[in-house]
Amino acid sequence: MFKEFLFWMHFTVGLAAVTIGFYASLPLVLFLVILHRVHLVVFDGCVITRVQQYLGHFPRQVDFLEIVWKRFLKKDLTYLQTKVLDYSLGAAPILIAAVRFYS
Repeated sequence: MFKEFLFWMHFTVGLAAVTIGFYASLPLVLFLVILHRVHLVVFDGCVITRVQQYLGHFPRQVDFLEIVWKRFLKKDLTYLQTKVLDYSLGAAPILIAAVRFYS
């Protein structure tokens, strides 16, 4: 039960982060994306992912994006695909906010 709660909370936070460009200003989106990247460096990954790994929900070498991809699409991601997806999801809100800002 708690495992499912953490999964859906993490998924919801990620979805909100990816779509923030639709409803926040460009400077705020840039700040939040930079803050997120700093948090990934400081904690050597996402804090929520680390909690899930600590609780044994998935192994340390597995990223949350891999879990989501496998759960919804029933396919595995390679390391390169995971990194491309990670940076794409980070760039998406910036691009969305930039289009909103300049149009």
